[in-house]
Amino acid sequence: MQKNGTTLLRKRATPSAPARKDWTPEEKEFLLGEFIGERVQVAWSNRKELQGIGGTILDETYGSFQVRSGNKTRTVPKNGNVFFFPSAQLKVDGKLLVCRPEERTKKLAKRL
Repeated sequence: MQKNGTTLLRKRATPSAPARKDWTPEEKEFLLGEFIGERVQVAWSNRKELQGIGGTILDETYGSFQVRSGNKTRTVPKNGNVFFFPSAQLKVDGKLLVCRPEERTKKLAKRL
């Protein structure tokens, strides 16, 4: 969309997933646990090139996952993505996961 020669960008809404309060005990246990070694897929992303990326989590930082997909290792930001974890059959908004891995238990326990 253009107005007076400038391009206006529309914000894309994050799909409704994961900001909920009815997590089952198994889902809570999974979210509070270790993600390294887990299979993951980007179910939705605000960046088209990241949507659909799947693989094994090799490393986790405050704001991103290192995901190995085939022979490539990609850095996928947590914020702005919705992740699907096949082992738990769980979709999680990346905003919920933005924290240091070692502090996730403390922070998420308050949020869940």
